[in-house]
Amino acid sequence: MNEFEKLKLESRKLIIERVLKQDAEVRAIVLRSLDRLIEKFKQLKAEGRYYAIPELIDSIIVENAVITEKELKAVLSASAIVGVNAGMHESREITFRLLNKANIDVKPIISSFFRISERAVDEMERRRIKGLKLSERIWGHSKRINNILGTLAKDGIQIGEHPIEIAKRMQQYVNKGASTLVSEYPNMMERIGHMVPDDLSYEALRLARTEIMGAYGISSKMSAENLPSAKGMKWSTSNSNTACKKCQENASNDNGMGAGIYRFDELPDYPAHPNCMCQLTPELEDTDSFVDRLIEWTNNPMSQPDIEQWYQEHYKMGAL
Repeated sequence: MNEFEKLKLESRKLIIERVLKQDAEVRAIVLRSLDRLIEKFKQLKAEGRYYAIPELIDSIIVENAVITEKELKAVLSASAIVGVNAGMHESREITFRLLNKANIDVKPIISSFFRISERAVDEMERRRIKGLKLSERIWGHSKRINNILGTLAKDGIQIGEHPIEIAKRMQQYVNKGASTLVSEYPNMMERIGHMVPDDLSYEALRLARTEIMGAYGISSKMSAENLPSAKGMKWSTSNSNTACKKCQENASNDNGMGAGIYRFDELPDYPAHPNCMCQLTPELEDTDSFVDRLIEWTNNPMSQPDIEQWYQEHYKMGAL
C-alpha cells in the first residue's frame, strides 16, 4: 500500500458508513409517517369523529407530508456534508503532505479547500435532475410516500373497515412490502395494487443515495482540481463483478491516459445512475518527481509553469 492508498480507503469508509446510516434513517422516516397517520385516525375515533376521515384525509396527508419533507431534508443535508467531506478527503490530505514535503505553508490551501466545500454544497442545492431542484425532489417524494399511505387508508375507509384492520394492513405493507398483501388482501390489491409500489421506502432511499453520491462526485472533482499534482480523475467501479454496463465502460474507457482515467473536463457524469457507488480518485504525478519540481518552483516560479498556474488560481486565492 503506497502512502496515499490509505486515504482512498478512508474516503470510501466515510461514504459507506453514511449510506448505511441514512438508509436506516430514511426507512425510519417512512415508519414515522405511517405512525402519525395511524395516530391521527385513532385520535379522530376517540373523539367520535371517525366518520369525518373521508373529508379530512386529504388535508391530513398534506400535513403529514410537510413533516416528512422536513425530516428528509435534515437527513439529506447531513449526508451532503459527509459526501462533500469524503470527496475532498483524499485530495486535501495529499495536497497538505506535498506542501509539507516542500516546506510550503499550508494555511492558504486550507482556506481554498474550505471554499470548495461551500461551493460543492451550493452546487448541490442548485443542481437540477429532470428539471427539479433538490427541494422540489424532496417534496415530491414526501408527497408520494404519504399519498400512497393515504390510498391504503382511503380504500379501507370506503369499504367500512375498522381502523385497527386498516392500521394492520398499512403496517404490513410498510414493513414487508406490497407483495405480502396479495394473499391476505386479494380484493384490495385488485382494486389498488397498481397504485402501490412494492417497497414504499425505495424511491426515497434512491433519492438519498443519489444526493450523497452527487455531493461526493462534485467535491471529488473540485478538490482534485485543487491538488497540484493531479493529472486527472480515475473512475473505479465499486464492485467489478456486479457493476452495471455504464459503470464498467466508464472504468475501462481509455482516452490516452489509461483505463478509466479522464481529464477533468472529460469526466463522465457522476453518479452514472441513482444507485451508483463507484469511486473517483485523483490520478497523480509521481510524488518524488513532483516534490522535486515543487521545490524548484519555490526557487524559480517560472521554471514550472503548471505549478505557477496552480499557485495563481488556487493557492494564492486561498490566501485572500
